[in-house]
Amino acid sequence: MRPSLVALTVATASIALPVRALAQTAPPTPPAPETAAPTPPAAPPAAPAAPSSGVDVTTLDHLRDRGILSQAEYELALRDIGASTGDTHAAEAGSLVFGKWATTLYGFIEGDTIFDSTQSFTDAAGNNQVLRPTGNTAPLQPTLSGVTQQPVQATQGYLGSHGQTQFSVRNSRLGLRLRAPGSESVHASAMVEMDFLGNQPPGVSQSSFFTSPTMRLRHAMFRVETPVVDFLVGQYWQLFGWQGSYQPNTVEIQGVPGQLYARAPQVRISKSFRGDLFTFEMAVAAARPPAGSEVPEVEGGVRLAVNKWAGMHTAGATGTSIHPLSIAVTGDYRKFQIPQASTLLPSSSVGTQSGAIAADVFIPVIPASEGKRGNSLSLIGEFVTGSGISDMYAGMNSGVMFPFIVNDTTGQLQIPWPGNVDQGLVAYDINPGGFALHPIQWTSFLAGLEYYLPGLDGKVWISGNYSHIQSQNSGDFARNNADQPSPLVYFFLTTQSQVRKSEDWWDANVFVDPLPSVRIGAEFAQFIDHYVDGFTATNNRVQLSGFFLF
Repeated sequence: MRPSLVALTVATASIALPVRALAQTAPPTPPAPETAAPTPPAAPPAAPAAPSSGVDVTTLDHLRDRGILSQAEYELALRDIGASTGDTHAAEAGSLVFGKWATTLYGFIEGDTIFDSTQSFTDAAGNNQVLRPTGNTAPLQPTLSGVTQQPVQATQGYLGSHGQTQFSVRNSRLGLRLRAPGSESVHASAMVEMDFLGNQPPGVSQSSFFTSPTMRLRHAMFRVETPVVDFLVGQYWQLFGWQGSYQPNTVEIQGVPGQLYARAPQVRISKSFRGDLFTFEMAVAAARPPAGSEVPEVEGGVRLAVNKWAGMHTAGATGTSIHPLSIAVTGDYRKFQIPQASTLLPSSSVGTQSGAIAADVFIPVIPASEGKRGNSLSLIGEFVTGSGISDMYAGMNSGVMFPFIVNDTTGQLQIPWPGNVDQGLVAYDINPGGFALHPIQWTSFLAGLEYYLPGLDGKVWISGNYSHIQSQNSGDFARNNADQPSPLVYFFLTTQSQVRKSEDWWDANVFVDPLPSVRIGAEFAQFIDHYVDGFTATNNRVQLSGFFLF
C-alpha cells in the first residue's frame, strides 16, 4: 500500500472512533470467548402414566394406552358404553381425567317420527295392548258404585279405529361412566344412565308429554372387580335373560313385544374364566322383590362365549359392536306375599311362588372382524317360559286385573286387594270357601337377523325380527262377555274381550350411517294382538328415526 493511503486510513479511524463512542449510552459488550457453548441435556422420554395433578381430556383408547385402564378394564368399559353407542364410539368417548379418576360421557340424541294405524300406543309401544276398534270393544264393566264405564269404552273404540302421527325425542340418552383409583388387582367403576321416558303426571297435556318429558333413571350402579369374584351393587339389567347382551336390532324403542327388558336394584356376584378360545361366566343376583315380600327375587345363570367366532350386532338402534358367538341360560325365582282378599281390612298375607327359565343365543352366521365389518350375517334368539314375570316385559299386564271383593253386609264393591304388587303378575280366582292366588303364566320367543352389506364397512345394513308371546291361564281370570248380571256378582274386573291371550309382532328395518356420528333408521312393524274371546286387533307402525351418537 502506498504511504499516502496508509496515512489517510489511520487518520479516518482516529476521527470515527471518538464520534461512535459519544453516540453510545452504554459501554460496548465485550466479545464472546471463542469456546463452544455446552450442549443442553436431552429431555427425558414422556412417561405413559397419567399426570398426578391437573385435568386432562382424552378418550378410552388413550386411557388404556397410558396405562390408566388395564386391558380388562378397557374391555369392560367398552361393554358398558357400547350397549348404547357401539364399540367404535365407546373407544372414542370423551373422558375427563383427574389423576387416576376418569369420567366418560356418552349417549345419543334421538328424533323419532312415528305413524300408527291406531291410537293404542305412545312413542314407546312396548307390550301394551292394541285397542279394539269401534263395534268390537269390550262389554261395559262396573265401577265401585255399580255405574258402567260407558265413556271409557267409547273412547277406547275411537282410539282403536283412528290412526296418529307422533314426533318424539324422549328416547334420547345420557350416561356417565366413572373409573376410580384401585390397586393392581382390584378395580372399581360405576355408571349412571338416564333417558326421558319417565312417568308423566296424570292428565298431562299432549304438548307437555312430548316437549317436556320426565327424565328417567336407567342405570345407577357400581362394580368392584377382584381376583376372586366381581360384585355389582345398584340398579342394572336383570340377570334373568342375561339382559343387555341379547337385545334385537330395531329402530323401535325397546323393549319390543316378547322381549325381556327390565332393570332392578340388586346385588350381584359373578365370576369370569377367560381363555384364548372360550370365556365362561356365571352369576347370581338378589333383586328387589316384585311385591311387598320378605324374600328377595333370586336370579342365576351361566354364559359361554366363543372368542374367535365373532360377528356384527347392533343392540337396539345404536349399540353396534363386534360380538362373539355366545349362549346363556338363566333362571328366576320369586316369592309373592300380598294382603289376603277380605271384605274387611286384611289381617294376614297370602303367598305363592313362581319360577322361570330363559335361553339366549347369538350366532355369527357369516363372521366379521375389525377390518371386515361388511358382508356379515348374525342371528339372535331368545326363549322364555315361566310365571309371575309380566314386569320383565316392558309395559305389559295384558288386561289381567285384581278382582273387586263384594262386601257381604252392604252389597257394595270394595277397593280391590292388594295394593303392594303390580297388576298382571298374580291374581285371585274363586274357590269354595275362599280365594286362591295364582301367578300368570307366559311363554315367549324372539328371533332376529341382521345383514351388513358388503363393501361399505358395516355402514349400511338391514334387519328383521319376529316375536310371539302367549299365556296358558290369562283367560282364567276374566269373566265371560255374556255374564253381565248385577255388580254384586262381579268378581273378575275384566272380561274375556279385555284380556290378552297371545300376541305376534314382526318388523323390518334398514339403517344407514352417512357420518361417523349420525345414523338414520327406518322401520315397518305390525302388532297382532289376540284376545281371549277370539278377536284379533292389529296396529301397523312406520317409524323414521335419526340418531346423533357421542
